[in-house]
Amino acid sequence: MSGIKSQCWRQATLLTSPLVASLRLAMYPRTSPSPMRLAIVLAAALVLASPLATPAAAQSDPDPHESLQTNPALTSQSSSEQGVTVKVTPRPASRGQPHWEFAVEFDTHGGDLGDDLTKTSTLITDDGREFKPVLWTGAAPGGHHRAGVIAFAVPRPWPRGVQLKLERAGEAAPRTFRWDFGSRVEK
Repeated sequence: MSGIKSQCWRQATLLTSPLVASLRLAMYPRTSPSPMRLAIVLAAALVLASPLATPAAAQSDPDPHESLQTNPALTSQSSSEQGVTVKVTPRPASRGQPHWEFAVEFDTHGGDLGDDLTKTSTLITDDGREFKPVLWTGAAPGGHHRAGVIAFAVPRPWPRGVQLKLERAGEAAPRTFRWDFGSRVEK
């Protein structure tokens, strides 16, 4: 480096943070840096910069929908009546998703599964809000084995619990599946 550039370099180094100064000196020393010196400086920079990469707010504000992935309350539930078994498994809901999905399986050996779940199911929150399905993806009505996914709008604010009611032709009462989450989280 020329004399003027060298003086400017030193002044800029003194005016910036020690981390930046260390990186500049490691990358542009008066002599060629050794690979070991570069590795040590880069490792130190990564260690020092990692807390800056994840804001404290993001660490202390857990997403309630992400906790659904590990919530033991969201296990599969089954109901068997009149020769028909219905199994419902909630899928994790997450922030940014417009729908909350439930996997539904029907199994029978003695009848026809002609249910239209977009018309016969309702998601009800613990505070009484009702949601009708927005989408069914899966097998068409009929047959002896049927599976698919029914989707509802994600309840906001997030409820303490929900129940999914499935009304079936020929059955006196709807099949009801309940999940309790514990506490309501405003999001």
